Amino acid sequence: MTLLLLLACASGQISVGPSDVPPVDTGPVAVDTGPVDTGPVDTGPALEDTEVLGPAPDTGPFDIEDVLFSDDAITALSLTLDDDAEWGLRRDPGTYVPATLTYRSRDWVVAIKIKGSSTFNDLYGKPSLMVNVNGVVPDQEFMGHKKFNLHNQLIDPSMMSEVMSYRTLRAAGLPASRAGYVRLTINNEDYGLYTSVQAINDDFLESWFADPNGNLYENGGEDCDFTNARCFEAEETDEGNDDAFEALVDAALIDGDAWEPAMRARLDWELFIRSMAMDALIAHWDGYAYDRSNYHVYHDPTADKWAFIPQSMDLDYGWRPWSYDTCGRHGVVPGDYTEGVLAQKCLASVTCRADFVTELLALNDVWEAADPVAQVDTLTALIADDVRSDTHKSYGYAQFESHVACVRAWVAQRPDEIREWAAGG
Repeated sequence: MTLLLLLACASGQISVGPSDVPPVDTGPVAVDTGPVDTGPVDTGPALEDTEVLGPAPDTGPFDIEDVLFSDDAITALSLTLDDDAEWGLRRDPGTYVPATLTYRSRDWVVAIKIKGSSTFNDLYGKPSLMVNVNGVVPDQEFMGHKKFNLHNQLIDPSMMSEVMSYRTLRAAGLPASRAGYVRLTINNEDYGLYTSVQAINDDFLESWFADPNGNLYENGGEDCDFTNARCFEAEETDEGNDDAFEALVDAALIDGDAWEPAMRARLDWELFIRSMAMDALIAHWDGYAYDRSNYHVYHDPTADKWAFIPQSMDLDYGWRPWSYDTCGRHGVVPGDYTEGVLAQKCLASVTCRADFVTELLALNDVWEAADPVAQVDTLTALIADDVRSDTHKSYGYAQFESHVACVRAWVAQRPDEIREWAAGG
């Protein structure tokens, strides 16, 4: 299988269609825009002090795409909530409330809500947030984005799994979100280091697929598979019906030798095999193939092909905090990625399994050449001071250092481990 896309890192902006929350009357909101001592943050050229209650003006001579997803800086953002909004989040964390987002002394009135299941924290802790930039002011953008996520890294002591994994997937030509780091202040209180993650929505689709006007579905919970179409939630319904999805489910349930030809006709086969192989390579067990969790599927209506889009990459590199006190032990055997029915039938097929092993070895070579150990070291240097000073983090600094050392050692030995498995050792 060709790997010409492996070193091509796609880029795009975030946007969504019409806001999923109605306009909110926010009233006057007090904003403290003073400086926050956050360590190595994105400073860039200074902007004029101004208040913007609507679409942001020209942002000046810096790359707006790097504000949320910079490779080498941590961006300082602040959110200000009035009393009603703050108590609204405390009473009903999953409902959007208005807030003022401040960056370099400029303000955007946005809508925010608390997100997460196993990573849930309320405002008394360190909440993960979804920021809907046009949830109050229609069609508003923040540095080219209409929605983005701020993740608290509650179950990742290294605080680098999402950033490193998403970048690895994108470098392999797999549809995946951009990710970076933010130092967040809420109501003038430093909430510490967050991972900023691109939302999966219209502009994400436009950046990855020739036709972005297809249907997008998300698994509706754990154990959601193509054996039960009703467990999926439709997030984009541009096609007006579920015919293509129903055809995919019908093909997935075919048994015997007819399964693979039927799936090759429905799936973007190259992306399907590559996504399975990548999950196995970096031990992304909390995804479709191993755990039937945390994924979207998208239908390109022009090509009439389906692709998987991963999410929630904070439990990679063999880390499962509920079972182990260290990384590198859970989901590390490539042949065990058979929980999802499509993955199960693939590895049971001689030809599909051969495609999987070939792709796994090719990805392994490219990943090794990209030097994942150096990537760990680079991210450690970037975030260590911010992790140390983060009083809202769920792990101590010693645990951060220990887990980083574990991840570093694991990625160093993983290429040889993959080759040994493929050789039948």
